[in-house]
Amino acid sequence: MSVPEPPQQTPGQTFGEGQPSAAVQPAYAQPGYGQPGHGQPGYGQPPYAQQAVYYQQTVYAPGPPSNGMAIASLISSLVGILVWGIGAVVGVILGHIAMKQLRTSGEAGKGMATAGLIIGYIQIGFWVLALLVWLVIIVGFFGIVGTAAVVSGT
Repeated sequence: MSVPEPPQQTPGQTFGEGQPSAAVQPAYAQPGYGQPGHGQPGYGQPPYAQQAVYYQQTVYAPGPPSNGMAIASLISSLVGILVWGIGAVVGVILGHIAMKQLRTSGEAGKGMATAGLIIGYIQIGFWVLALLVWLVIIVGFFGIVGTAAVVSGT
């Protein structure tokens, strides 16, 4: 079975000339750029007048200052993770002092004081639990060593 060859195009002949086609397609002109009927303004026309721009300055009132004890409570509680819970105890104490000061002073920082208290109490609970587990392990180890010493007769 042979494959039919495509028709050859002679020099000077445009694509599609001389080839049979099923329908004659009408030629369309490409649309021009720009808007029809609107020419560019000439150079002699006066420029448009600039409208004055007014900016209104917005002044925000500063909020109340943050309580220093609340900031110290949060920082101490976060540092307590690294120093075996000592910072957590300091953070809880400072958090309670900050909460008392915030009730009367009108300063900001209640969220920081509360976060310092929560983080501090969680750490204290963790370290107390870790100490109890450590004590159980130590007592269990010495109990095994003591039992082994009694059994061996030493």
